[in-house]
Amino acid sequence: MAITNSREFTINVGKIADAEKWLSEGADLWKEITGKDAVIYKEGWGDQYKMLFVTTYESMGETEEVGEKVMADKRVTDWLQNGMTNGDLISGAVDRFFTTIKDTRE
Repeated sequence: MAITNSREFTINVGKIADAEKWLSEGADLWKEITGKDAVIYKEGWGDQYKMLFVTTYESMGETEEVGEKVMADKRVTDWLQNGMTNGDLISGAVDRFFTTIKDTRE
């Protein structure tokens, strides 16, 4: 049973291009540290955008293991600090976890 985690970021007005670059760098860092792929989605119009940082796991336990590994790496905390405070790119983030019931790609 796969678990999909999405972290939804609310992008500040006028920061869309910077946020795209920042999240892309974060996805590369995530892959380097965890070996897990990340997919970034964008939704919105005009200056009102949200971006999703999506990852998939084999179990809820794996989400905890990966989370601990990532947060123990100073590069990740620096990356988060850069986007959230110094870069003023986002105004909020919400985590969601979904359990896969059926995936016809399997």
